[in-house]
Amino acid sequence: MLLETCRVEDPEEAQKAVLEGCGISAVVTDDLPFFAKLTHLDLGDNHVQLESLAYLPALQELHLDCNGLTTINVPPGGFPSLEVLNLSFNGLTAAAILALADVPRLRDLDVSSNGLTALPASLAGFLALQRINCEHNQLGSEASWLSLASAPQLRSLSLAHNRVVRLPARASEGGLQQLESLSLAHNHIQHEAELLPVLQLPLLRELVV
Repeated sequence: MLLETCRVEDPEEAQKAVLEGCGISAVVTDDLPFFAKLTHLDLGDNHVQLESLAYLPALQELHLDCNGLTTINVPPGGFPSLEVLNLSFNGLTAAAILALADVPRLRDLDVSSNGLTALPASLAGFLALQRINCEHNQLGSEASWLSLASAPQLRSLSLAHNRVVRLPARASEGGLQQLESLSLAHNHIQHEAELLPVLQLPLLRELVV
């Protein structure tokens, strides 16, 4: 099916594939190394497990939104080139997100609309992560803020449509120091004073409330 979608006969010629809503539930993992130049793959609205795609050697961008995912397993050496990962509209937990720290080059992560009430205690292992989209979840606790503040390279964060009432001072004290863009639109912030800690973020250029 990948060859047909990419309109090629040789797996080594495939570069981008969109297979949204095709009813896919299983992947022949033994064939994946032959797709040596496939960099972009969209499998939204299927039933594919993330780990089954781990050994696509050149894969840089992967969309697995709306795949019924609740757990994550990253096999050793998996996803060596992956940088952009869309896991929106699934049912992930904090533990599942923590497993993604084993994706070495992950810089852009979308976990919006997952029903998340908490995040991993620490995101310090996400060494390359620069952008995370947490929109349309149920986040807002101080623990969630401290988790996000532990991501060492985070530059863009969206917590729009969550349960944020304030930015805790502890989150901006030594954390979020690389943050340039922050969206807190459609939350429960009632007073400007609840946002004063943003003044401690030296690189912040965009704030949406």
